[in-house]
Amino acid sequence: MDVLSRILSSLCLRAPLFSIIDLSGDVSIRTPGVTGVTAFHFVSEGECRICEGDREHRLVKGEFGIFPHGPDFRIETGHKVPSVSFLDLKAEQGQPSWSARQGPETPVVIRVGQAPFTTQLLTGMFILDTAEAELLTGGAPLSLKFGPGDARLQNWAMACLNLVMLESAQPQPGFIAIAERALQLLLAQTLRDWVLHYQHTGLARGLVDPRIHRVLQAIHEHPARPWTLQELARIAGRSRSSFAVLFTEIMSETPIAYLTRWRMYLAASHLKDSSEPISNIAESLGYGSFFAFSRTFRTYYQMTPGNYRRLAQFAEPPGERGRRVV
Repeated sequence: MDVLSRILSSLCLRAPLFSIIDLSGDVSIRTPGVTGVTAFHFVSEGECRICEGDREHRLVKGEFGIFPHGPDFRIETGHKVPSVSFLDLKAEQGQPSWSARQGPETPVVIRVGQAPFTTQLLTGMFILDTAEAELLTGGAPLSLKFGPGDARLQNWAMACLNLVMLESAQPQPGFIAIAERALQLLLAQTLRDWVLHYQHTGLARGLVDPRIHRVLQAIHEHPARPWTLQELARIAGRSRSSFAVLFTEIMSETPIAYLTRWRMYLAASHLKDSSEPISNIAESLGYGSFFAFSRTFRTYYQMTPGNYRRLAQFAEPPGERGRRVV
């Protein structure tokens, strides 16, 4: 499996929220800002603006966008109109709640204004595991917009969006399973497109440079191997010193730093998804000493591996504990 496929196949969406929003007239809906949440929007009728502070993204019928969800996030169809709270609208209209741990079993349906409604959009939020997101984006915010005439938005992608729209309009048992899988597929394609065509540093550049790609492939396939800079340089076909410079220039970190980050990502995944003893996980990732593994893990996640496992398996994911979002 190639490097990007390996990362995309392990993506884990948590607690997606799906909303159908019908609007007429000049409207501004303010949604609560939540760290680590990404918003997606698909306009099926009319047009709107997605605003974040002073930045705005105009979406018209058939356009789809994914944007980071910051502290001042609004959906607008008018200019300089008072904002109404999404939370208040949801409560007034008797819609289900959503938390960082569990998404609702049915979509949220919000209507503002009088029928006939001139704008309709499928909108929602999801939480993407921080470690997975950073592997792909290098910490840069994910912001993408596609239109119906955009070759990158293939027919199957539109089919995913239309499927979620149809399921959201008339939800039946099994809705959340269908909607989550459609979103998972759409997100994987969107992230792949973003990495390959929008990113100009980090993983994106490494994937298109054959020398670095070979090194990444080796690291991802054999993370437990006691790699040395000399061995990795040999795979790249460069001298030790020139390889170190090339890798750092393209990936914005040293080869050993990337190896360690990949190992810690795998460790976190094992801790969340298995009951395997921590000492075995450490050994499987090339750490002969449990204490060296634990010290490195704490550097990346600010907690011990044992605490991370307890939080991930028996409570909210790290950083999300007890938080209700909308």
